[in-house]
Amino acid sequence: MISVLTITYKRHHLLEEAIQSFLKQELPPESEMVIINDNAEVDYIFDHPRVRIINHKERFPSISAKLEWGYKQCKYDYIYRLDDDDLLTPWALKNASVDIETNPGFEIYRSEGMYFFMNNKFDKESSNVNNGNIYTKAYLNRIKFPDKSGDEDADITFAHKATIYESKLKHTMIYRWGMNTFHISGLGQVSNQVILDHADKVLNNTTGDIHLNPHFDNDYYSQIRKTPINRLTEIANRIGTDKGTMDYGHHYTIFYHELLDELSKRHVKMLEIGVADPRFPGASLEMWNEYFPDIELIGYDINSQAKEFEKNNVSVFIGDQNNPEHLEECIKTYGADYDLIVDDGSHYGEHIVTSFKTLYPYLKEGGIYIIEDLHAAQLDEHKMIAEIKALNYPCKDFYQTHHNKLLIIVK
Repeated sequence: MISVLTITYKRHHLLEEAIQSFLKQELPPESEMVIINDNAEVDYIFDHPRVRIINHKERFPSISAKLEWGYKQCKYDYIYRLDDDDLLTPWALKNASVDIETNPGFEIYRSEGMYFFMNNKFDKESSNVNNGNIYTKAYLNRIKFPDKSGDEDADITFAHKATIYESKLKHTMIYRWGMNTFHISGLGQVSNQVILDHADKVLNNTTGDIHLNPHFDNDYYSQIRKTPINRLTEIANRIGTDKGTMDYGHHYTIFYHELLDELSKRHVKMLEIGVADPRFPGASLEMWNEYFPDIELIGYDINSQAKEFEKNNVSVFIGDQNNPEHLEECIKTYGADYDLIVDDGSHYGEHIVTSFKTLYPYLKEGGIYIIEDLHAAQLDEHKMIAEIKALNYPCKDFYQTHHNKLLIIVK
């Protein structure tokens, strides 16, 4: 079912750990690891029925070209990209198999995040372009690979309108940074040749046959099994909202904790649109109220039953987020100068634009406006973003983020 494709060059000490992470899997019956080495002066040798090493005697002109050639050598239809400096989690291929079997028909399968290690020590749960991406061969056959050795993963994953399934199961990849080696993404936007030349300058120049000895130099797995969760995620999971990391959660709180940690240390005025989801009625208001010790919190919902969530410093305005008069009445009632506005409302593009157009001017200097759930089916994402940008409101930053760009953040 799954081929793990690993490209490598002059980093056999890292490659041995990547192989060990594959061997530690509860391997599906149909699985393999395919390693592409294009250092013509080295032959890597390791004998295992599930591990196939191809010692290619001509160097590829780019990382992208190496990947394109490599996937064509894979036996199975689902191809997991694992760089030689990263590791599979113990449950990686088992969880991936479950996702593929229970959610058929997608072109890419990926985790919502990964475990980020700095110099082989667990640092945090995070998210990046490569969260353990699994591509179907049919998808890779239909796209044009970019001529790149950096940022090629973003192009391959997001530039071809792929159908993407993001797993709600535990992360499948350990992403490693540091370790006294260079990382292509750390070089910035430079040419393929500069990257290839730099690799030859700084990496291991051992030649001849190298018999690989798969092993771990560190106890990675005990670190991720003991992974602490941040305070906002703990609150979200305990209360029960889809912003947390429970099975039904979007894992937004992992990102929100980093974005809002400093804000949580002072008085906050906040407005949230959409607080009466029947699955989690009032839960997000409870979460924000506990996370921010000093908060003036206003909920906004079209459902009159949301008034039940009012208490002390929590108020609720009943209105239609697609009605500017209702939105202005909310501002007239509760005032302006918001530190944070979150739109978790209807998820219709027209409604989002109306709310943003009306409410953004009421953010205070340095305030943050968040639009959630860009994966929602009712949303014409590109049209909506174009309409928001056409307003030309002053802002310090405008970006999409979190996993498959599910959030818009405007500062």
